[in-house]
Amino acid sequence: MRRLFCATITILLVLSTALSLGAECSSSFTTANISEATMALSVDNDAKPLNPTNKFYEDTPVIYCSLKVSNAPVATDITSVWVYVRGELELEDHEIDSFGMTVEGTTYVYFYMNRPTNNWPLGEYKLVFYLDGKEAESLPFTVQAR
Repeated sequence: MRRLFCATITILLVLSTALSLGAECSSSFTTANISEATMALSVDNDAKPLNPTNKFYEDTPVIYCSLKVSNAPVATDITSVWVYVRGELELEDHEIDSFGMTVEGTTYVYFYMNRPTNNWPLGEYKLVFYLDGKEAESLPFTVQAR
Protein backbone atom coordinates (compact mmCIF):
# COMPACT_ATOMS: atom_id res chain seq x y z
CA MET A 1 0.00 0.00 0.00
CA ARG A 2 2.82 2.38 0.89
CA ARG A 3 4.56 1.63 -2.46
CA LEU A 4 1.35 2.39 -4.35
CA PHE A 5 0.99 5.67 -2.46
CA CYS A 6 4.63 6.66 -3.21
CA ALA A 7 4.26 5.72 -6.87
CA THR A 8 1.07 7.78 -7.16
CA ILE A 9 2.72 10.82 -5.54
CA THR A 10 5.74 10.48 -7.86
CA ILE A 11 3.53 10.32 -10.95
CA LEU A 12 1.54 13.35 -9.78
CA LEU A 13 4.74 15.33 -9.18
CA VAL A 14 6.08 14.45 -12.64
CA LEU A 15 2.79 15.43 -14.30
CA SER A 16 2.59 18.66 -12.30
CA THR A 17 6.14 19.60 -13.30
CA ALA A 18 5.51 18.78 -16.95
CA LEU A 19 2.32 20.84 -17.02
CA SER A 20 3.95 23.84 -15.34
CA LEU A 21 6.89 23.71 -17.76
CA GLY A 22 4.48 23.51 -20.67
CA ALA A 23 2.70 26.63 -19.46
CA GLU A 24 5.95 28.55 -19.09
CA CYS A 25 7.37 27.39 -22.41
CA SER A 26 4.28 27.73 -24.52
CA SER A 27 4.88 27.95 -28.24
CA SER A 28 2.77 29.23 -31.05
CA PHE A 29 2.13 27.26 -34.18
CA THR A 30 1.07 28.60 -37.52
CA THR A 31 0.16 26.86 -40.74
CA ALA A 32 1.46 29.84 -42.72
CA ASN A 33 4.54 29.41 -44.87
CA ILE A 34 6.55 31.41 -47.38
CA SER A 35 7.51 30.20 -50.83
CA GLU A 36 8.63 31.75 -54.10
CA ALA A 37 10.53 34.53 -52.30
CA THR A 38 12.22 36.49 -55.09
CA MET A 39 14.21 39.72 -55.21
CA ALA A 40 13.33 41.75 -58.31
CA LEU A 41 13.47 45.09 -60.11
CA SER A 42 9.67 45.38 -60.07
CA VAL A 43 6.42 43.49 -59.45
CA ASP A 44 3.21 43.11 -61.45
CA ASN A 45 -0.35 43.95 -60.36
CA ASP A 46 -0.61 40.56 -58.61
CA ALA A 47 2.59 41.24 -56.61
CA LYS A 48 4.52 38.63 -58.63
CA PRO A 49 8.16 39.44 -59.44
CA LEU A 50 9.24 41.04 -62.71
CA ASN A 51 12.92 41.03 -63.71
CA PRO A 52 14.09 38.76 -60.86
CA THR A 53 17.66 39.30 -59.71
CA ASN A 54 19.77 39.23 -56.59
CA LYS A 55 22.25 41.79 -57.94
CA PHE A 56 21.35 45.45 -58.03
CA TYR A 57 23.26 48.59 -59.00
CA GLU A 58 23.96 51.45 -56.65
CA ASP A 59 21.52 53.67 -58.59
CA THR A 60 18.64 51.16 -58.74
CA PRO A 61 15.59 53.32 -57.93
CA VAL A 62 13.66 50.67 -55.99
CA ILE A 63 14.51 47.16 -54.78
CA TYR A 64 11.53 44.79 -54.56
CA CYS A 65 10.90 41.41 -53.06
CA SER A 66 7.87 39.32 -53.95
CA LEU A 67 6.82 36.27 -52.00
CA LYS A 68 3.96 33.85 -51.79
CA VAL A 69 2.41 33.36 -48.37
CA SER A 70 0.35 30.18 -48.14
CA ASN A 71 -2.13 28.79 -45.60
CA ALA A 72 -2.01 31.90 -43.43
CA PRO A 73 -4.67 32.00 -40.69
CA VAL A 74 -6.58 35.25 -40.22
CA ALA A 75 -4.35 38.07 -38.89
CA THR A 76 -1.02 36.39 -39.63
CA ASP A 77 1.73 38.98 -39.15
CA ILE A 78 4.52 39.11 -41.71
CA THR A 79 7.47 41.40 -41.16
CA SER A 80 10.38 42.18 -43.45
CA VAL A 81 13.69 43.37 -42.02
CA TRP A 82 16.18 44.95 -44.43
CA VAL A 83 19.77 44.38 -43.30
CA TYR A 84 23.07 45.78 -44.56
CA VAL A 85 25.41 42.82 -43.96
CA ARG A 86 28.80 44.26 -44.97
CA GLY A 87 30.52 46.30 -47.63
CA GLU A 88 31.86 49.79 -48.18
CA LEU A 89 30.34 51.15 -44.98
CA GLU A 90 31.92 50.40 -41.64
CA LEU A 91 28.78 48.64 -40.48
CA GLU A 92 28.02 44.96 -40.18
CA ASP A 93 24.60 43.35 -39.83
CA HIS A 94 22.99 46.77 -39.54
CA GLU A 95 19.18 46.82 -39.61
CA ILE A 96 18.15 49.46 -42.15
CA ASP A 97 14.40 49.31 -41.71
CA SER A 98 11.48 46.97 -41.18
CA PHE A 99 7.95 46.81 -42.50
CA GLY A 100 5.01 44.70 -41.45
CA MET A 101 1.58 43.70 -42.65
CA THR A 102 -1.21 41.30 -41.82
CA VAL A 103 -2.21 38.59 -44.30
CA GLU A 104 -4.54 35.63 -44.51
CA GLY A 105 -5.04 32.73 -46.89
CA THR A 106 -2.73 32.19 -49.84
CA THR A 107 -1.54 35.30 -51.61
CA TYR A 108 1.42 37.09 -53.13
CA VAL A 109 2.74 40.13 -51.29
CA TYR A 110 5.65 42.41 -51.92
CA PHE A 111 7.98 44.62 -49.98
CA TYR A 112 10.17 47.36 -51.40
CA MET A 113 12.71 49.96 -50.43
CA ASN A 114 13.47 53.17 -52.28
CA ARG A 115 17.03 54.17 -53.13
CA PRO A 116 18.65 56.44 -50.55
CA THR A 117 19.42 60.01 -51.62
CA ASN A 118 23.11 59.24 -52.19
CA ASN A 119 22.53 55.83 -53.85
CA TRP A 120 22.73 52.40 -52.26
CA PRO A 121 25.95 51.68 -50.37
CA LEU A 122 27.88 48.94 -52.16
CA GLY A 123 27.92 45.60 -50.43
CA GLU A 124 26.01 42.59 -49.24
CA TYR A 125 22.47 42.80 -47.91
CA LYS A 126 19.74 40.45 -46.81
CA LEU A 127 16.01 40.66 -46.43
CA VAL A 128 14.68 38.60 -43.52
CA PHE A 129 11.01 37.62 -43.20
CA TYR A 130 9.20 36.73 -40.01
CA LEU A 131 5.82 35.03 -39.75
CA ASP A 132 4.14 35.75 -36.43
CA GLY A 133 7.51 36.70 -34.95
CA LYS A 134 9.45 33.63 -36.10
CA GLU A 135 12.07 33.80 -38.85
CA ALA A 136 10.70 32.11 -41.96
CA GLU A 137 12.99 33.15 -44.83
CA SER A 138 16.16 35.10 -45.54
CA LEU A 139 17.20 36.32 -48.98
CA PRO A 140 20.73 37.61 -49.66
CA PHE A 141 21.36 40.20 -52.36
CA THR A 142 24.17 42.51 -53.39
CA VAL A 143 24.52 46.10 -54.55
CA GLN A 144 27.37 46.73 -56.95
CA ALA A 145 28.85 49.61 -58.95
CA ARG A 146 28.01 49.99 -62.65
